[in-house]
Amino acid sequence: MNVGFRNLSIALLLLLAAGVTSALHTTITEPPVSELLLHFVKIDDVEIAVEFADTPALRTKGLSGRELLEEGRGMLFIFENAGRYDFWMKDMHFPIDIIWISSDKKVVGITPSLSPETFPEVYYPPTDVPYVLEVPSGYAATHGLKEGDQLTW
Repeated sequence: MNVGFRNLSIALLLLLAAGVTSALHTTITEPPVSELLLHFVKIDDVEIAVEFADTPALRTKGLSGRELLEEGRGMLFIFENAGRYDFWMKDMHFPIDIIWISSDKKVVGITPSLSPETFPEVYYPPTDVPYVLEVPSGYAATHGLKEGDQLTW
């Protein structure tokens, strides 16, 4: 066997092994959606079961790649500081409402019915916020959520 061909074959096998190891590591370290811890948030009298996105990795992933978000469920993005954080619909498969929440846990804005087709458009809160809640499209209107509503958790 040619030495050059053998070295090339070994290099390709090592690259393949590294790729498989990397893919397995990603699969193992990301918990399935069903295993994520749920917290309960109330907006006035409306209770929502939410997942907290409170780390950079969870905030970056968000709801991307999921097939659906059940009624009464959501994701609460928690930032260390209030800011004008940007949100988009990259890799989303369903529409959502975005609820922008102030430091004192009051609704300061609602961006309703964002569809996946709006990507790459970017959405911002009306003011600096440390919390952002994503819920199924139409949820805010159906439950009468509005600016000024108080959240508790």
